Parts: sequence; C-alpha cells; structure tokens
Amino acid sequence: MVNSCADTGTIEFGIGFINEQHGFVGTVNTGYKTTDGGTTWMKVNIGRAANKIRIYDAGKTLSLYAIGVSVYHTTIPKLKNTRK
Repeated sequence: MVNSCADTGTIEFGIGFINEQHGFVGTVNTGYKTTDGGTTWMKVNIGRAANKIRIYDAGKTLSLYAIGVSVYHTTIPKLKNTRK
C-alpha cells in the first residue's frame, strides 16, 4: 500500500472501507480517510485511538462509527458502488 500521509510518525489502529476506493483508518491522535484506494490519505477527526471502525447502511446514508478513547458517529452520503 502506498501511503502519502504527511504524518509519518502516526501509529495506525483500526481500518474500515466503504468500497474499494473509500476508507478510514484510526490513529493515536486522529483519523484519516482515502478516496483513492489508499494511495493518499487526508486527516479527519474521528477521535483518538479509534481501533474499531464500522460502517452501516442507514438507508439513504451510511453511518460511520469509530470507537477508541470515545465514540464518534457521523453520516456519510451513499456512494456509487457501495457494498450493501
């Protein structure tokens, strides 16, 4: 996996993908998302030490839960080619 994340000192914990291109990874201090299959990663706030990331189909949206030091929840618009 190519990782062009600028934070080279980060320690990864949990990972969850919506489909082959869109995914999230939890780290010690925050989280990252990819929209290109892991080639590049962008910082997103999903909480500290998120080691469990789950994505559920909520009808018109997807619900993302990340559990670490706290519980984080957000909704994501459904994407084309999202697994059911």
